[in-house]
Amino acid sequence: FFRPEDAWLANPQSAHLRGTVDASAFLGERTRLTIRDAAPDALIVDVPGRVELARGTHVGITIAQDALIALS
Repeated sequence: FFRPEDAWLANPQSAHLRGTVDASAFLGERTRLTIRDAAPDALIVDVPGRVELARGTHVGITIAQDALIALS
């Protein structure tokens, strides 16, 4: 598990995960992306500012290692 703000977009070839943009919503100071195909469930990633990515865009996601939380 990780918080949406602890992940960021990265080059798909060097990223921890790769997926496809399913939805995006501009929330004022950040854009919330819903990413599918990177994990069994959709991932939520918050990126600073306005980021306009079309549905279906392939992206890489990198997660801060110290931000990962194990759920049991």
